[in-house]
Amino acid sequence: MSNSDKFNKAIQLFDEANMADPNKEIVEGIKYSKELLYSIRMTDTLNRFSPNSSEALKLAVHCQHICRWEIPRNSYETGREGYLKWRKDLKDFHAKKASNILSDIGYVEDIITNVKFLLLKKAIKEKHRNPNVGRCCLLSIFGILFFTIFRKIS
Repeated sequence: MSNSDKFNKAIQLFDEANMADPNKEIVEGIKYSKELLYSIRMTDTLNRFSPNSSEALKLAVHCQHICRWEIPRNSYETGREGYLKWRKDLKDFHAKKASNILSDIGYVEDIITNVKFLLLKKAIKEKHRNPNVGRCCLLSIFGILFFTIFRKIS
């Protein structure tokens, strides 16, 4: 399977997983699974801001919330401690889910490791930040702000 075929298959499998999301949003009269819509929006945003991004970054951005509904926030304690535990568990869950899909498709370990690294957001706390992690986080923040504003005016 060529790299292009692997990439397209990965996106297809990420999208299929996210189509199972029971949470729905309607945009322009079309009903979407919430996390599928999120992945589409984040991928579109990445392509606008950084169209020449690495394959690992493109994959990570597309699957950063894969099957997120499976670990609901309300299954953790309220407050900061519960929130931080939930976020850590989500990062681990997303990294594992994505790496399993990528491994099943036949991606090389280097790409899988890079995607996991980005999803775990480990470089955020390091002195020398990885620009891909910065882009990924910026896209998340931009996406949250943009789509919150969009919802309020539509």
